[in-house]
Amino acid sequence: MTFPCINEDEFEMVDGTHVRPLEHMQWRHVATALAPDETQTLAAADGTAKNISIHSLQAQWTNNSPVPQNVYGLLTRGGSRVVLMARSRAYLQVSFGQAVGVGVGDPSPSTLLTRFGCGAYRGLELFTNPRFMVVEHRIGERTSLIGDTNTVDPGETVKVAAAVSFVSENWESVAIAGGSSELEAGFTSGATQIDLYAYPLL
Repeated sequence: MTFPCINEDEFEMVDGTHVRPLEHMQWRHVATALAPDETQTLAAADGTAKNISIHSLQAQWTNNSPVPQNVYGLLTRGGSRVVLMARSRAYLQVSFGQAVGVGVGDPSPSTLLTRFGCGAYRGLELFTNPRFMVVEHRIGERTSLIGDTNTVDPGETVKVAAAVSFVSENWESVAIAGGSSELEAGFTSGATQIDLYAYPLL
């Protein structure tokens, strides 16, 4: 049965009584990807630079509708923690990449999105050893846009990738004045989730 009063490429009749947009004519959640939280404890003052790959993930979606779609991504990061000793500076870093096309390859998550970390210094004892201290920074769950809103034509695929790493700018190598028994260094990365949403380009 046809309904000449509506465009059946965009709408459908339900039970012959009311009209609703077809799925591809609505705003909707189309893809998700999740990487779990990770916690690591690190040597407090070994002088070795840190560049730790924690996790990476990718969400993708193929437009199988007859209508071009606008697609955007949201990145949700779980609660995170960085704890360091005197004179060390480090952060959790999130990078991303995106790609659109027919048979498109996986994007490299090489564009910096966010950094979160800490560092502190209280001076020296006897001109050589940094004074004892531990500094900690925490942040709760948060969500932000990741990348641009992409136009995805029928038959094309959009891919959005993210990578989380722990990176140090400086890692203390000198013995801490007062000893090292209570020093602490490490991180809790927080889980990472990518969600893709689509709506028709009209």
